[in-house]
Amino acid sequence: GGEEEERDGSVISEVALWPKTGRKHQLRVHLSGAATPIVGDPLYCPAHLARGHRDCGMFLWAKKLDFQHPITGENLSVEKDPPETFQTYPATLAQEKTS
Repeated sequence: GGEEEERDGSVISEVALWPKTGRKHQLRVHLSGAATPIVGDPLYCPAHLARGHRDCGMFLWAKKLDFQHPITGENLSVEKDPPETFQTYPATLAQEKTS
């Protein structure tokens, strides 16, 4: 995706990542190190970016997972739409800008 929003002078962007393994903390550290922490990350995200969303958890979700079944060896692929919180977050930002 390429959507961006601004909050308190900080730009919030939707990014796509293609990790080779499921190492969530590695994603958190790398994004934070690039000055793009995951919204809602309790360790790396500045509080002003997650205001009102801390209890929603991190805004990190796997759109698609490809893996091999450990018993049958069958290649599997699972896809999931983003949680509703992700879809309403830009609207929340827009409301805060006009308040």
